[in-house]
Amino acid sequence: AAEAVDAGLVVHLPYGAPHESLAASDADLRAESMAWYEQNILAAAAAGATKAVVHVETDADSPHLAEADPAMLYETLETLDARADDAGITLCVENLPNRYPSLDDLRQLVEATDVALTVDTGHARVNGFAFEEIVAFVADHHDRIAHFHLNDTRRARDEHLPFGAGDVAFGELFAALGSGWSGTLTTEINTFDYDYIRFSGEKLRD
Repeated sequence: AAEAVDAGLVVHLPYGAPHESLAASDADLRAESMAWYEQNILAAAAAGATKAVVHVETDADSPHLAEADPAMLYETLETLDARADDAGITLCVENLPNRYPSLDDLRQLVEATDVALTVDTGHARVNGFAFEEIVAFVADHHDRIAHFHLNDTRRARDEHLPFGAGDVAFGELFAALGSGWSGTLTTEINTFDYDYIRFSGEKLRD
């Protein structure tokens, strides 16, 4: 389908299941998660994808483990990032709502690893970041941001409105990237009405 319309592919790796916990406290579960993600990365590469968005999930017993033991997480991510790179995939860690990692956590990850980032605008707002803070983060780390989830919202909720229907000032966000940025953008919209999706794409291109 992508070839038919000359489209590229960015994939979102699966998340949430027990064997998809890169930041689990149990070493065996982390190893199982690593193997699972490697399989999905290879599948993404075979489909022609160039980027893969990943959630850093913990296990249920240690929801804040990544904050308590970041060295373990950074090592895991560096290893997975290297294997993704070997497959021709750019691994992009996403900021998440109400759990690790927030934008502040991504700042630390940038300092400790070479992994690329996905910034989700709605997730950032859920975590209490003012729009000015999101723009400042983008300005500071535009060289590490490879992908965006353009999650429009009218409040501090994960609303996923059609692009432009909320109050996120995307023009300011894009300006903070500078003229040389060459990453990718996804409009994340909670709808099965493709007219909204098509119109959102037109507004984004404008």
